[in-house]
Parts: sequence; structure tokens; C-alpha cells
Amino acid sequence: MIYHVPEMNESLIRHYMHLVGVPDDDNFLVRPMESGLWTLDDPRMLRSAEGRCVFLDTAGYFNPADDASNYQQVIKFSALIHNLMTAGGALAVVGLYHPRSIPRMRPSGPWRIQCSARLDTGTPAKLLAGAEPQRGLERP
Repeated sequence: MIYHVPEMNESLIRHYMHLVGVPDDDNFLVRPMESGLWTLDDPRMLRSAEGRCVFLDTAGYFNPADDASNYQQVIKFSALIHNLMTAGGALAVVGLYHPRSIPRMRPSGPWRIQCSARLDTGTPAKLLAGAEPQRGLERP
């Protein structure tokens, strides 16, 4: 797995990895903000994807579109993701998105945020068009 996270520094990522028990080994590679941002069609990005699950956090950093609601631009981004899987050999590509604002609430018990999406496979356009949000905030 390779985790691209251009909005966090390495020490913070390592701290979170330690908190949740992610081992620091070659099975979980991290590319933080100090390393710079690779575009999805960069040869280094394609080589790093081979045989791995690729996480893009936050996916918007990797989307070259200036208007995410423009269909033609969405198709281009979908094609870049599709290329990462075909030419790059990624096993999967996971785009993480964060809510614009999280409601300020003080729950009485533990809460968790479930962010998951189901992606259709097939044509590049279906990679993004088939994404369906599954859940929001819920009690465990």
C-alpha cells in the first residue's frame, strides 16, 4: 500500500500510524508533503503504484480539474485514475475526501466516522460516476 498525503508532514503521519498500530515497514509506504506532489501521470507515481493499493488523501490535490462539476474534466480525472490502474498496475485506487466542516457536537458516547465508497469497474467514466457514499456519522 502507498499512502500519498500532501497535506500532512511526515512526523504527524508517523504519530498517527503509531497511535493506530500501523507497522513502519515496506507494506505501508507513505509520501508526505515534504516529498512534493506527483501528478497521477508522473512516471514515478506510475512506478510506485505497481502491485499496490494507492491512497490519495485528499483526492482533490491530485485532480487537475479547476471545476469538479464539469463533466469533461471529470472524465479526464477518471482517465488518469484508470491509467494508474492499467499502465501503473495499481491493485486499487482509493480517493479520500473530507467533509468541508464537521458539526461541533459533543456526543455522550463514542462516535466514529465511516467514510467508504463503492466503485464500479469498467470504463474510466464509471470509476467516478459509480462512486456511492455509504454512511456518515453513526454510533458504534
